[in-house]
Amino acid sequence: MRDRLRQLTGGQGSDVGFDNVGGAMFEDLARSMRWGGRLLPIGFASGDIPQLAMNLPLLKNFSVVGVFTGAWEDREPEAARLAKETVMACIAAGSLKPHVGMVLPLERVREAMAAIGARSCAGRVVAKMR
Repeated sequence: MRDRLRQLTGGQGSDVGFDNVGGAMFEDLARSMRWGGRLLPIGFASGDIPQLAMNLPLLKNFSVVGVFTGAWEDREPEAARLAKETVMACIAAGSLKPHVGMVLPLERVREAMAAIGARSCAGRVVAKMR
């Protein structure tokens, strides 16, 4: 992953890193940050809560900002509503394209939930109503 990030950024590193995996992925992202960037831990899907060597943000002057959307929505409902509307407008305009890994009819929602629980799907799981 670090090599690919280096390629994509022309060797400069990432301005922003979103990590919902945790573990070794978080450390790779931390080592791939650009000067003055922001690293955003969102969750720990791998099950491993990462440890961060504090010399990394010190040497690259990047920030680590936790993202707990549930608490944010509770504390700032208007900002959360506006953010959701903005994201949906970007999706509708085609400027944001979330990865959909599985589409199943609503009748197979148990199968979709089992795939999520088993972590056997990548991307969004969509239950199609019609």
